[in-house]
Amino acid sequence: MAISARAINLKNIQPGSVSEYLYKLDIGVFTMSEFGPSVLYSDLKGNRLKRGLDKENVLQNIALNTIMAMGQGHAFCEGVYDLPAGQMGRYRLMVISKKTKDSSSIDPRLQETNLVTFVFFIPKKIVKYLPHYSVIEEEILEVLNVIHDLSGLVEDDFQFIKQEITKIIDSYCYY
Repeated sequence: MAISARAINLKNIQPGSVSEYLYKLDIGVFTMSEFGPSVLYSDLKGNRLKRGLDKENVLQNIALNTIMAMGQGHAFCEGVYDLPAGQMGRYRLMVISKKTKDSSSIDPRLQETNLVTFVFFIPKKIVKYLPHYSVIEEEILEVLNVIHDLSGLVEDDFQFIKQEITKIIDSYCYY
């Protein structure tokens, strides 16, 4: 790499603390249901929200926005993207979208597939220490290949995927 990790001034963040933030990130997992975008899983903590915001409404808005952005008609956008977090102004969203098998999908147009989006809530103060998403996109999408069928995923599966993606991100951090 052309940038030395030691050359970056971390200001208010101590060396190694970016890793600590990474392993405490919250995620949301969204997909399409017969009723539109829906929350499949989330470990977002309510104390991350501004006072007065309802966690379920925030998650539903993010589901709607990310699924609409990534699922353009029948052409699903697969990859890793950076989006604003809307009502969660202190965060950016790392959106990871991939088309995958979903035997519970009742929409005949989808032919038992669906678009799944994993959203990592990244604090703005550490975004600048993360690699550009195009650098890690291939490795991250490879992690999602462990999903054999979206309808069979349980909390442990989501946490495993979160942990593996976090390890990849951490291995590329500039600090």
